[in-house]
Amino acid sequence: MSESLSGAIRAQRQRGSLAVIAEVKRRRYKGEDLLRGRSAADIAREYKAAGATALSVVTSPWFGGSMKMLEEMAAADLGLPILRKDLIGSERAVNASKDAGASAVLLVLPLLGLERLTSMLEVARQEAIEPFVEVATQEEIDEIRHVYDGVIAINNSDIKTNELKGEDISRSISLIDRDDPRLWVSASRIRNADEVKKLAAAGFDGILIGTHLLAAADTRVETERITAAART
Repeated sequence: MSESLSGAIRAQRQRGSLAVIAEVKRRRYKGEDLLRGRSAADIAREYKAAGATALSVVTSPWFGGSMKMLEEMAAADLGLPILRKDLIGSERAVNASKDAGASAVLLVLPLLGLERLTSMLEVARQEAIEPFVEVATQEEIDEIRHVYDGVIAINNSDIKTNELKGEDISRSISLIDRDDPRLWVSASRIRNADEVKKLAAAGFDGILIGTHLLAAADTRVETERITAAART
């Protein structure tokens, strides 16, 4: 059994490095094939070999995902925590995530709303699976502080547009609260090693990155470049 996602992030920070949560996604939204014939498990092995801290898998059909991808990744038994990214909004979805091998589930505040998200946090607690809460605005951060003390992921893309719109890492950098002891992750639209260094300097504990790695000519080499930048 791998350690929790938050535990893996904290351990990496104690080693003086940003945690790299490396993501597998079948395709961009109705666009480019990112797997190019590779399985989720094969890519996960490349990520681990390149120094990733944790794994993420997009099971949403918006991006061509499926539960089979999560099951394949979990079956590879790589010893890294796995985040399931989808529109998780029911107890059934949380149970299915855990049964398929996920260590954590994505909960998106702007899609769920605060009341529903609060109830989903309780479901996750009862089912002993870690929530990973995503926000995109200062207002959402202010809302979540009162009900949740776990990982806060700032999405640089806009989930309501299927991530077709958004900003860049400047959104994350403008929203992080260095005085808040929670774990902070910058997610999406991270395009190169220099941006990783900027996020480290801004005080982030981790990054979630996928499309950039998957689209690279050599995913393992590019992941090694990103994890090296995370250590500086």
